[in-house]
Amino acid sequence: MKAHLFRCLALLFVVGSSSAQVHEWVIAKGATYEQTADNTPPGAPLWSIFINVDTVNPTDATSVTISGGSIVGSIPLIFQDDGWELNGVFPSQAAMNGFLASNMTYTFTLSGGMLGTLVQSAPLGPEVYPNAPYLTGTSWSDALTTNSAVANTLTWNNPGAIVAASGATIFQVYDDDDDLVNEWTPGGTTSGTISAGLLDADTSYEGGLIFANLSNISGTGGFGIDGLTGHITLMEFPVETIPAAEITLRNAGSNPASYSAGLARIGQPWFGSVDLTTTGHSHAQVLGYFAPANLPLGGGQVLLIGGPKLFALPLQAGPIASWNGTIPNDLTLAGVTVYTQAVHILGVTPFALSNAQDLTLGS
Repeated sequence: MKAHLFRCLALLFVVGSSSAQVHEWVIAKGATYEQTADNTPPGAPLWSIFINVDTVNPTDATSVTISGGSIVGSIPLIFQDDGWELNGVFPSQAAMNGFLASNMTYTFTLSGGMLGTLVQSAPLGPEVYPNAPYLTGTSWSDALTTNSAVANTLTWNNPGAIVAASGATIFQVYDDDDDLVNEWTPGGTTSGTISAGLLDADTSYEGGLIFANLSNISGTGGFGIDGLTGHITLMEFPVETIPAAEITLRNAGSNPASYSAGLARIGQPWFGSVDLTTTGHSHAQVLGYFAPANLPLGGGQVLLIGGPKLFALPLQAGPIASWNGTIPNDLTLAGVTVYTQAVHILGVTPFALSNAQDLTLGS
């Protein structure tokens, strides 16, 4: 269970004063799922707990323990990153409940630092879980081919009556524990959006969808700030962005440097042009192939494209021949490189070959 997914819970539900002695605290337990296909409820979950106490300053405490409830004695929390944590992953719901039972009251004891000793009661309510989250429609596969240049909306199932009444839905995209998307809605919601330009191209991220059934617990007389306890369901899924569009310019021999091309972005306009004043020909045509080449043809001309032919753009007249079109909105083309070159013809003999533009299709 991703710790930072739960660490955000206290921030989402609790608003404390600037004088609060503890920044946030939470006890969450529940089911972690992984989806593997479109519009398909996930299989059997792992069962996990996350316990977190964050102080405003690392020196505010040297020890934080949790006791009471089903815990024998007390268990120390471990300080890491910016807080005191206790995480556990269990093979079954019964094993999790054997470690941390619901419908009981636990006690935090913070001591040894600038804050002295603080004791916080943390009742954990009955074990009631929201629906298991999963992405609906084609959202799961869409997340695997995310075009970072445009806004992407993912949809999911209804979290159920528990969340609609008093819980929350949380949608996240993160990288190395840094949240890039953190959308939360009190009550149930069934969609979330990754804004255009937020993610890097050709990069792997993780996504998380939490349905939360949590109670706000008073911090009066204890930590001085309210906290959260409760039960959640979490589904994790990969987010993969398609490569960025790129252009590589090549030339050889006496080929005129006459051909310019724009970036080939999936679903976006594309342009190309040939400056025929470089040779005096009247028309030009752009050809696209699936491989590069370097084949001298005599007279200093070098053919720079080869392999199977992909397209031949219509013949256009000069002095500046130009083409405009739209790259197909087909994400399976992402990362494909098309090798293009222009040929100058008519008005002057012999023909002339331009420089090459290797166009990698992407975002």
